Amino acid sequence: MPKENRLFVAREAAEAPAPAAPKRTRRKAHPVVEQVGNALRDTVMLFLVQNNLLAFVQRNLHFLLFLTAIGLLYVWNGHQAEKGARRADALARELKELKTEYMTLNAQLSVARQHSQIALRVDSLGLKPLSEPPYALSVPTPDAK
Repeated sequence: MPKENRLFVAREAAEAPAPAAPKRTRRKAHPVVEQVGNALRDTVMLFLVQNNLLAFVQRNLHFLLFLTAIGLLYVWNGHQAEKGARRADALARELKELKTEYMTLNAQLSVARQHSQIALRVDSLGLKPLSEPPYALSVPTPDAK
């Protein structure tokens, strides 16, 4: 292929638009679902067109406020439940740490109470264990004459 033709092909390739990405097509709903959805949409639109929406809201204002309050209480209750669950988890973790600390200190105390450990600690003070059994001293009282 001559050099000019190669250049021309390269220019055409550079000037050619990039191929378009394939369009995403929306998945078709089942015909029955589509029919129900269309009927619902048509019913709502018919209601809005035939009846005055403002009049509907005015007639049912108390009920709509009640529903709003119920919704707010529902959201608040969910937040409180999450808050309580987080607090319970934190307390459970703290309890586990405190139990571990208690068991560690209890084990250290049991080792420190052993006779051999006490003997090692008092040996540096110059105290020795008794080699003979202890005996009772009797002190005469002045009344016993």
